Amino acid sequence: MERTYLLGGRPAGGGRARIRFAQIRPPYPDEAPYDEFVLDVEVVAVTGGA
Repeated sequence: MERTYLLGGRPAGGGRARIRFAQIRPPYPDEAPYDEFVLDVEVVAVTGGA
């Protein structure tokens, strides 16, 4: 199964984030996730025009 996520941010000039996607079974929220994906994101500021 393919999923698409759209992320937005504020114009702050750059930064870093770690996003953790974890699939859990709602009836058992205290159990470990059965699938997990961690995405490290780095945003760099772009200066100048095209």
